[in-house]
Amino acid sequence: MARQGARPFTRKGIQISRIVRALGLVGALTLSAVIFRNNRKIYEASVMEYEMIKNEPAGGPNTKQLPSTTHTIQKKKKPPKPDGEVFWECKTQQNEMSTRLPTTFNICGFDLVSDKRYLPDPNYLDLVQAYPPESWRLDSALMIEAAVDLQNPLSCENPFSEDKGRFHLLKLIQAGIGFNVYLFTNLVSRHLEVDVPVMVNENSYWRFTDSNCGRGYTCHLRNLTKCRVDDVPRDKVVALTHHGWPFPTLANVCGEHGTWIPAKGRCLCRKGYVPQESGQSDPACRKLKPNEQQPRISDMMDRFHKWGLTAPGEVDVGGSGCPYSFVNKRDERYKHGYFWWHAQYLNWLITEADNYKNTQGWAKEMGLDHLAGDTCIAVHVRHGDACMDPYSKHRTCHSWTEYLAAIEEMERIYGNQKSIFLATDNQTIVDDAVRMNHAGRRLVYQNISRAKYKPRNWGDTVDVRREFNKPEIVTEFMQDVVGLSMCGYFIGTFTSSVGWITTELQSARLGHYRPFIALDMPYGHKKNVGRFPTFEDKPKPQKKRLDT
Repeated sequence: MARQGARPFTRKGIQISRIVRALGLVGALTLSAVIFRNNRKIYEASVMEYEMIKNEPAGGPNTKQLPSTTHTIQKKKKPPKPDGEVFWECKTQQNEMSTRLPTTFNICGFDLVSDKRYLPDPNYLDLVQAYPPESWRLDSALMIEAAVDLQNPLSCENPFSEDKGRFHLLKLIQAGIGFNVYLFTNLVSRHLEVDVPVMVNENSYWRFTDSNCGRGYTCHLRNLTKCRVDDVPRDKVVALTHHGWPFPTLANVCGEHGTWIPAKGRCLCRKGYVPQESGQSDPACRKLKPNEQQPRISDMMDRFHKWGLTAPGEVDVGGSGCPYSFVNKRDERYKHGYFWWHAQYLNWLITEADNYKNTQGWAKEMGLDHLAGDTCIAVHVRHGDACMDPYSKHRTCHSWTEYLAAIEEMERIYGNQKSIFLATDNQTIVDDAVRMNHAGRRLVYQNISRAKYKPRNWGDTVDVRREFNKPEIVTEFMQDVVGLSMCGYFIGTFTSSVGWITTELQSARLGHYRPFIALDMPYGHKKNVGRFPTFEDKPKPQKKRLDT
């Protein structure tokens, strides 16, 4: 952990401090020599393997049939570089984020914005799986270590922050679990890369709250910080809204007619006033309108208030523009691209959550662990409200036959897998998968009732159904997410947030990009990324003043 008030360790600082502290200078030099010799051995062994495979006759044991051709392609492995690194990332111009993924050695033939089927050459995939990029692991570790250091200062009363030593307050939104998790990760991450620590508004009535965690949060995401709102002086917590500067702090967010109450996560207003909805102005206390009843309004807010608008806290990078007001302190988003960058933070938030050990344990018991050799294809079928959402008509619902065709294509390219993990909100899809399983594939799925996910009418989406806030239903959803992430291939739709989450978690867990097929639209389609900034931030935000 960094000394109080210090900037988080740089990459060079972390490497040197770790080695010197643990081994001393002589030990560090010895370790470097060992690493070099080991990498040289890997390289030499790979060259020998490459030469042997190169001389094999076509049709030998190292051939694979590709579905798009009528002939076999000899499997020739290209050895890694002397440092053990296999080509894995696509370079771009400075200050531009790459949207491309590698499809074979030194070729980036896939674009996240325009392509739906990421099916890299199997020879390349085999080698990058055998030798995961060390720079991938190292950059991820450095990024997360800096985040932990920033989020957990020695003194909660005096955090290091580029915003005048202040935390920023965040909150969840009304949307479904998947989009909430994805958007929240984006929001947290953009603050971390500009060295502004964040905390959650600990209101007990956010969506998906599990009181077992005791933080007005969910047990399926890691706690962001050891600091509680009560631990930090109120003038050191920026209660950000989406109305521009001057952004209030918890010391003045309620105005002259109210007081900030941490237990409620909102303003407790004096008689004759109620909290203003932040969709109209800052959430200070406003005067009651004619025919309004203060007790009734206050009681409604204490139970649950749609969208949580009466409580302060930032929900969207694009709405507030806050992170644009500070200079990036880390370059990973531009160095490796948004997909890689978001995946590392998403993996950190989910795999270090209180409940992750249980959900991952279930997946392993079901034989889902691509990393351990229990290979599987993750298939997600989103029907339910996706087929009846009047505000998202770009969503498409597909029959099981389309998913089955994609499974068959995956296995023609990469070989048969041990299991197919099916996550769906439609029991009919499960029944179809079982009935049409003529190949005898091992199907794995949760034994749950899916009737609750059937919309009651047009527009009956997860965004408006409070029963989905129950911890047991949230756990069902996250059980599917973790099960999908434990596999090494994905088939689904990217109009569902589960598609984004699964492909990112698989790649982060396995240390390289994994194949996927989207049946609807690309990962980076404008209808998806238009809801929040990703690859590009347009229009370019103006620098904002954060003075209060």
